[in-house]
Amino acid sequence: MIRLRYILVPMAAFFCYATAADAAGGRVHAEMGRQAWFHYLSKNGEMLPGLSSFLSDDSLWHAYYSGCLFPDWGYPGGINRDAGEDCHWREFLDCYFDVLCAKYPPPWDYETKRRIAFFFGVVTHDMTDLPWHFDEGANIAFENRGEREDAGHDANLDMICHLFVQAEYGTLPGLQGTIWFPMDDILEAFAKRGKAVTAAQIEAGRTLLEAASLGTVGFGALSYWHFKMKYPWSHRHYEDYYYGGVQHGAALSAVCIRYWYARLHGWSCLQNMPAYSCRPPGYIAHAPCRDTTIGNMLPGHNAGGEPLLEVARDVAGAERRALLRFTLENISKDVPLADARLWLHVNDCAEQVVVAAHAVNRAWNAGNGVTDNVNGIEGRPAMKDEATWEAPWQSPGCDHADADRDGVPTDSAMISPPKQGGHWVSWDLTPVATRWLAHPETNHGVLLRIEGAGKAAFLSSESFKSRSDEFCGGVRIEARPMLILRTL
Repeated sequence: MIRLRYILVPMAAFFCYATAADAAGGRVHAEMGRQAWFHYLSKNGEMLPGLSSFLSDDSLWHAYYSGCLFPDWGYPGGINRDAGEDCHWREFLDCYFDVLCAKYPPPWDYETKRRIAFFFGVVTHDMTDLPWHFDEGANIAFENRGEREDAGHDANLDMICHLFVQAEYGTLPGLQGTIWFPMDDILEAFAKRGKAVTAAQIEAGRTLLEAASLGTVGFGALSYWHFKMKYPWSHRHYEDYYYGGVQHGAALSAVCIRYWYARLHGWSCLQNMPAYSCRPPGYIAHAPCRDTTIGNMLPGHNAGGEPLLEVARDVAGAERRALLRFTLENISKDVPLADARLWLHVNDCAEQVVVAAHAVNRAWNAGNGVTDNVNGIEGRPAMKDEATWEAPWQSPGCDHADADRDGVPTDSAMISPPKQGGHWVSWDLTPVATRWLAHPETNHGVLLRIEGAGKAAFLSSESFKSRSDEFCGGVRIEARPMLILRTL
């Protein structure tokens, strides 16, 4: 029996590798995408109308999962490694986006939704590859960390984790070994990129990815136990490692899909993406938001780099306020604005409070003050020009009506104690956003302040880790502040 195991395990592993050597483990990307929808995108339907219910049946899920597998089509057998590599990067996504905009303006019929769902899968794969494969400063990518911890420098952790996910989560509904590619859209995107690609090449890659998928379903269980023992750290942490694990990838996928979904409608979803960097052609983070907390108990402190924003007032007079500003330079002024809402994720609130949003009328610098990248709020002594309770205001705390801020709130929101990890709350900023678009020089963001007494804390544009150790999943990136603008 032992000798039979030593024969069957390598045979199963060889089958998987031979059919799709160098592939990045599509089942991992598909799982990241699945969790992105179930944990984040299927909720809060009022944020981006139509998104929460977008994947409404197995056929649309199948298209989405097929997109999650697509970018690795060029690697198996060396079919077209150059084009396969290129479709992992932002420039390809931009070209694909242009093709979809030209061919499929909203509203979308069912067939078009399948094509859009496929594109969202490609977005998921491409974006989640970054923290999976590439280090970012002190953050070690999952692949590199796993190889180091398990002394497996010859390992293909992409395929190994593919086996882990397949064995532990099972086969995805709507993806039973078959993969669908919208060939015409794909070829047009490559043509726009100037890449020589044929339908026959893409079809060959699709067939090999399909074979690999069937191989892991049929034979993966044998290899699973072998690799689980050989790579114990990678098995324990492929889900929760905060830089590149499945949980982190799901949160990142949600951020990016919101961004592209809004753009396909001619809207804008402004939310800070993580500042990943890697080899050319690389990735440029979309980071339109800067924010900070100011407080009268530490009037000279700046908190622009802290992961939390806090608004609070107590009976003794201690107070904190939050400032947020979103860059709107790339938003069209030619299309009437239908709706603009600020969305914040509630992290802490002991009892129900009301928070008012006032348009700010004076320029300020959010700064970079930070003390604790998990729970920090207070910041550190301000450096030159960084916003504090004292500066740059005519009245401390941005409190002078007209000179510092509008006296009348543009909107107020009721904040309730969070349940099960927090929830979203929003403010209607349509009147002031309309003003900002017409007169960009007036865009100094908003001030949030408590009406009455109480306290509420929100995740900031710098939020990332939810625990101080390495295994929190990096899920907070999904809950950074958002300004969503929808046009008529």
